[in-house]
Amino acid sequence: MVLISLGPLAGDVHLLNRACKGAGTHEDLLTEILIGRSNEEMFLLKEQYRRTHNKDLVQVVRGELSMKTERMFVMALTGTRDESTFVNHQQVQQDVETLYRAGPGKIGTDEIAICGILLQRSDAHLAAIAQAFPQRHRVSLTHMIESEFSGHMKDALLHVSRGAEQDGQGVYRDTQLLEAAMAGMGTKDERLCYRISRYHWNRPRFGAIKNQYQQLYRRSLRQRVEGETSGKYEKALVGIIEQN
Repeated sequence: MVLISLGPLAGDVHLLNRACKGAGTHEDLLTEILIGRSNEEMFLLKEQYRRTHNKDLVQVVRGELSMKTERMFVMALTGTRDESTFVNHQQVQQDVETLYRAGPGKIGTDEIAICGILLQRSDAHLAAIAQAFPQRHRVSLTHMIESEFSGHMKDALLHVSRGAEQDGQGVYRDTQLLEAAMAGMGTKDERLCYRISRYHWNRPRFGAIKNQYQQLYRRSLRQRVEGETSGKYEKALVGIIEQN
């Protein structure tokens, strides 16, 4: 379990290098590591990447993406999010209308206007938008994104909207991501491994994810992992899950 030995910051740098290495970009991994980070986390991540690989992370990511998706990720990498816990409800309503006018209320979608709101607002503000949007327009923020976007940009923005909906902290979304790594034919071992490894660093939040998993799927995360893995791999993952 390389990620555990590296720690949270160096582990994310390792995963970023994995996401951008070789033919094709590991888009899911890039999204999960870069979208929704705090300004301090983004600064430390860029600095650690530079020290480890002697490369500028922004330039590396730009080389992996193109057009508006590239602009979206560069926007996220700037690390200039509003991090206030105070919610200005007048601004929330303005953002709801801007999102609608840039999406369903417009012929053609203004992707950058939507990204500017969803990538730059605070978590508390985004949670308020996710609550207010369906009240005003009778469709969820997630449904709007699913209708207006496609490809990697769609997946990245859904990561934001799904994190803002339900609990506003991404716990419900990340619980579903764990299940997605085990659902269907064959377990997506790499995704299961890096998700459990990354989530466990924040113990209180990981506890909330495990509780949410039990509520959603009527069995514990440990039981699910034991049913999908075996041997040393199973033992390692269960050990991480059961850490206090």
